[in-house]
Amino acid sequence: MSRNFAILTLKYERLNRNINNINLRQYTTPIIRQKSINIKELPSTNTIADNNKIDDDENDNITKQRFVRSIEMLNEYNGTDKMPMIIDKNQNDTDLWSDSRAGRSRRDDGRGKQRRKFKRRLKRSRRRLGPLVATFVGAVPEQHVTDTVYIGPWVKRNESRYGFNKFHLVEDKRSIEVTVNGLFMISAQIYYYGEPSHYSYWILLTSEGTSLTRKIIKCATVSAVTATEASCYTSVILPLRRGDRLHIQQQERDRLINLREGHSYIQLMLLSSDQQKRRAST
Repeated sequence: MSRNFAILTLKYERLNRNINNINLRQYTTPIIRQKSINIKELPSTNTIADNNKIDDDENDNITKQRFVRSIEMLNEYNGTDKMPMIIDKNQNDTDLWSDSRAGRSRRDDGRGKQRRKFKRRLKRSRRRLGPLVATFVGAVPEQHVTDTVYIGPWVKRNESRYGFNKFHLVEDKRSIEVTVNGLFMISAQIYYYGEPSHYSYWILLTSEGTSLTRKIIKCATVSAVTATEASCYTSVILPLRRGDRLHIQQQERDRLINLREGHSYIQLMLLSSDQQKRRAST
């Protein structure tokens, strides 16, 4: 009697397994079916080989639990091949470790690309911000100097792409006032003509809030005996602050200055500003 009961139990369990296999083939991928079969074939402490006292209710509960677990895994991954690894005592974690390392490597590569893009954008912004130039030429064709006065008036020459416009022309357009803090290159050329003689001028700086005028640099030249024209060029690099004013003062009296474009000019070149440094550091 007990032998027949055991045979009947085995047939019942085999029938349930076949039904589960049919359901898995219909709704799952081959990888999910293999994982589910592995789950079913995990060693159990309550098999018939170990104990002949298993009844139908216990066998049915075990089968239902396995089937429910397979369906939950199917619902979680929506029928894809991305199944979690089932690790038992005899399985090492080499594959899991390699997958983790690969994911971290992809993330690091993505972050590296973002950093490189940011650096390229930063370099482009630096090239776009400077240097900037403002060139001033005479607003009148010529100036006859009868005393040691400021040379001028000046007018800004049209410069579109790299034009510097942080300035004001003041004191009858004979002085240039900057409105930004930065490092500037200041260059000037004054063109004289007339009788052979000695010519010289100073570039002067007056800071905002002070009445003192500082001599920055002097240019001097002597015309040849047989020549009636002479030019004097000089340049200097120095930091300027907002409100500083630049002037060119003629030193000798009774001089005739050619202020036409291509002869006399004064030029400001902004090499670096405090605003550009703040942008570059962020």
